[in-house]
Amino acid sequence: MHLKEVAVVVVTPKAAAQVRLARRGSKEKLFSMAELDWFSRNSYNLALKYCTVWEPSQTLGLLQTCLKFIDLYPPDLGSSVIADLSLRRMFCDFLVGSLLLVLARTCDDVKDQLRYYLGVRKYAVDFQSLLHEQLSRLEGGAKIDLQRKYSTFRAFEVEAAVHLKAWTDLEPLVKVARFWEISLKSSVLTAAILQECQTCEDPELYGILANILLCSEAPTETKIITLQQIINETWRLQGSSDIEKLSRWIRCLVQLAIPSDPEIAEHLLDQAVTVASDAKTQKSKPYPPLELEWLATTTFNRAVDLYCAGQDPVCRRWADRALEIAAMNPDGGALHNTLQTKYLGLIWDN
Repeated sequence: MHLKEVAVVVVTPKAAAQVRLARRGSKEKLFSMAELDWFSRNSYNLALKYCTVWEPSQTLGLLQTCLKFIDLYPPDLGSSVIADLSLRRMFCDFLVGSLLLVLARTCDDVKDQLRYYLGVRKYAVDFQSLLHEQLSRLEGGAKIDLQRKYSTFRAFEVEAAVHLKAWTDLEPLVKVARFWEISLKSSVLTAAILQECQTCEDPELYGILANILLCSEAPTETKIITLQQIINETWRLQGSSDIEKLSRWIRCLVQLAIPSDPEIAEHLLDQAVTVASDAKTQKSKPYPPLELEWLATTTFNRAVDLYCAGQDPVCRRWADRALEIAAMNPDGGALHNTLQTKYLGLIWDN
């Protein structure tokens, strides 16, 4: 480590103490603009340089001090200076959130772990509140980098919400409009803002969110609602281009929904038929035959359960869906014929 870097590490904690004094109402100007700029820039640059070498807690302290210095800048600065400070703050937020996530994942103490996850959510909100302003002025690689950071931070926030058992927050976090709900509050969502928001969408992100959700202890209802949102967003963004992933999620959701929310399960079966039909029409990768077979047999078994329960109209509806799905299976009609034979063997009251 160079002498200048040692100076930053040694002097910054003392400067941070002066920051605390300034926040207690002292009217004395403790730092010049040049000094504020030196401390905030060098503390961030040093934290970034050694974040993979130092212990996370050491880097975290330096970054949090950087944020304190940014807060001390006077408000009457030029718009370009304010924009640069805002961007530096977002970079600090992102790195702090990443470090807190590392600490949370490796922490044995439950209370400390939850405190770290709360910190992740706090810095994610701060990052998101500044995002639109920066996206509207940045271009090229810098804009793409910020969009990727936003997508990554959304995944961090979902993981934090899952560990904090903040189940009611999961669905809004998955929705594309989450950022605008935070930053714009009651403002009107204009077409331009919506278009800017959609540029942040990362199809791969939804795969990460789905895995976090399925591995969590979230209530079944929360999993169903949130995973349905993930499927809808993925279908909107990618169509049937990643049909294997979609089919796995649909199977997981049908399995969850049948015993707890059959209406959603029926909707998902219709969605599976649509996805499979679209893939066939577009001559893209077909719906996996094993997934079709599972859906058809599971749906037919549900129809049989309804038949045994005396719910004939609902039984017929489920059986018809099972036969429709079975007919799409590329097995020469074998599964469809088997299920149809069993269906015709049922004895109805009238």
